[in-house]
Amino acid sequence: PTFLNYFINTKKIDNLFNKYSNISFMDTSNFDLLNSQLKNGMIDFAFILEPTNYKFDDSLIFRSLKTFHLCIVSNEPSTEIFNKPLILLDTNPKYKKIVQSIQKKFKIEESRLIIVNNYDNILPLVKSGYAKGILIKEFINNELYKKEIYEIPIEYQLPDINIGILYNINNENLINSLFLNIF
Repeated sequence: PTFLNYFINTKKIDNLFNKYSNISFMDTSNFDLLNSQLKNGMIDFAFILEPTNYKFDDSLIFRSLKTFHLCIVSNEPSTEIFNKPLILLDTNPKYKKIVQSIQKKFKIEESRLIIVNNYDNILPLVKSGYAKGILIKEFINNELYKKEIYEIPIEYQLPDINIGILYNINNENLINSLFLNIF
């Protein structure tokens, strides 16, 4: 799970797991499962990308943890943006709107898009040279630094996205104790 890996790799939640060994959470894009698990108290929270158009139960609350930046990347240092297909995530409405605006701005045909339903599938396809990809820059800083992939400069400002936690209102005190001082 990418969001969880980011938080672990940046040491943002080291103490969380040491101090609270009995917490339960999810990092998934299966919103039906997530809604049910949170509503019924089977998990304490979930990492999600916002906003979504999914109608979560009224007892659930989203709290943003961090704003992230999107970038277009390639396995080669080229300024040619779309000489290869563009791979993108299809599971989040905000991400879809971003891609639609890029598609319109650069006149990308549908046949040049590769749509995946798991964020973790994008980076390997970009690294292999199969496609360009839209990724969260903070998640790939290491790969960019090592020049395993390259950010493609564009004259179009990609929007930021927020990643946070979704939790049941009954877990408000737990969430405050877990995340109040992390970010």
